[in-house]
Amino acid sequence: MCQNKYKYNCVSMPIKQITEQHDLSLEHGKWLEKKFNNVNHQIIDLTDIFNNIQNIFTKYKYDNLHSFANTRSRLRMIIYIKLQGVLMGLSSGLAIKLKILGRFLYKIRRWRSRYFPNWRLFKNSSMEYG
Repeated sequence: MCQNKYKYNCVSMPIKQITEQHDLSLEHGKWLEKKFNNVNHQIIDLTDIFNNIQNIFTKYKYDNLHSFANTRSRLRMIIYIKLQGVLMGLSSGLAIKLKILGRFLYKIRRWRSRYFPNWRLFKNSSMEYG
């Protein structure tokens, strides 16, 4: 993917990260920078922002641990989209691609079942005559 003329930004965004996991992220970023000259690795520590969010919700007694389950990933997505807009780039996150693909496949299934309710019959009968 990085073997072209475009610049790539690899961003590590630790939030209260275990040191082994963060070290793995740093190693991967350094490896990408060494292997490809168009990759720039950056580290944005989001621990302080997450702590502020957690303190605000704790202050208003919304401090259920289960409610913070998706907060880290959502915070990373906000920063990711912000960087994408600032750097005038395209996002190439696998999760985003899978989400778009899933939405597309869901729409195809809905369309197929709406306009061709007996599509399996058509498929089987055309195979017999083909």
